[in-house]
Amino acid sequence: MKLLVFAHHTAVLDAIQGACLTGQLGRRGVRIDGGTPAAARKQGVDEFQNSDGCRVALLSITAAGVSFGYGIFVIHRFTQ
Repeated sequence: MKLLVFAHHTAVLDAIQGACLTGQLGRRGVRIDGGTPAAARKQGVDEFQNSDGCRVALLSITAAGVSFGYGIFVIHRFTQ
């Protein structure tokens, strides 16, 4: 199962990243926000879509709202 998490504020993404990707849960995932270069965004999308081990994508709505193929996920959440 894969999880897309959309947020508007980078502070929210920071907190979720601390808990999910580097904290107690230790999940492998990607983050795409306004500071992510275009080439790295594509790399992140490809990794999330093609790697079974990559389970979480933390996404800024403005930076990643149109770059994901949404057919590959099971759960998505929008958080503010």
